[in-house]
Amino acid sequence: MSNIYPCLWFESEARAAADFYCSIFPNSRVLSAAGISVTWELDGNKFMAFNGGPHDTFNEAVSFMVPCKSQDEIDHYWNALTSGGGKEKTGGWCTDKFGVSWQIVPTILG
Repeated sequence: MSNIYPCLWFESEARAAADFYCSIFPNSRVLSAAGISVTWELDGNKFMAFNGGPHDTFNEAVSFMVPCKSQDEIDHYWNALTSGGGKEKTGGWCTDKFGVSWQIVPTILG
């Protein structure tokens, strides 16, 4: 079976989002960017995105969970993902400046 990975729909910020995420997570890089699509890796996990226009927006029905081993790690991801217009929520949830939802969770909680 082929690998399964998420494809995110941005209005027009796919490349900016990929660069933003790669600047936050270790061992990350943009793999390719051509036309309206971009593919990148965050610490070994593949993602794809494209610029699809304003037809759909992100919501909390889908989120990415980031398990953290220390408070320093929690602070790093929380501060980075909420920077530049992201929104802090309760219970370890936040939304980044592109509207993507994240859960920053201590590994001790599961």
